[in-house]
Amino acid sequence: VSITFEFQKNDERDVTITHHCSNDITLCPVRSWAAIVKRILNYPGTNADTPVNTVLINGQLKCITGSRIKTKIRSTAASIGEDVLGFKPSELGTHSIRSGAAMAMYLDNVPTYVIMLIGRWSSDAFLRYIRRQVQEFTSGISRRMIKHTSFFHVPHATSH
Repeated sequence: VSITFEFQKNDERDVTITHHCSNDITLCPVRSWAAIVKRILNYPGTNADTPVNTVLINGQLKCITGSRIKTKIRSTAASIGEDVLGFKPSELGTHSIRSGAAMAMYLDNVPTYVIMLIGRWSSDAFLRYIRRQVQEFTSGISRRMIKHTSFFHVPHATSH
């Protein structure tokens, strides 16, 4: 599935990102997108140009706003609880989705430039969202640190 972002904060226009089928029943971007398009096209008065953030509420077409998404994210986090999650619902927002996706890709060793392309970052700014405290970062590090038993540190040469 290819999604074109018409407008972005960084003033880029018409950036298209493609995701392929994951074959996961729940978390497949192709299946999810197809379900969204099918749902929207079944609403009366919609067509292929209807925005994907359209929902039918009480017989009226409405657009889901970023504010509504933030509210839903925070209420879901509140229902789980700060003691379980380790952070306050007020610390979450719509950017949490992007940073969470970046973190998931990073933990799976997706190259930085791919994370930048998929997340539409024009710099390595997404690295600010990678959480250093995550235990998965340290998995295997001790083993990797002793992998090379012999190496030399060459001090900076002074110029004369």
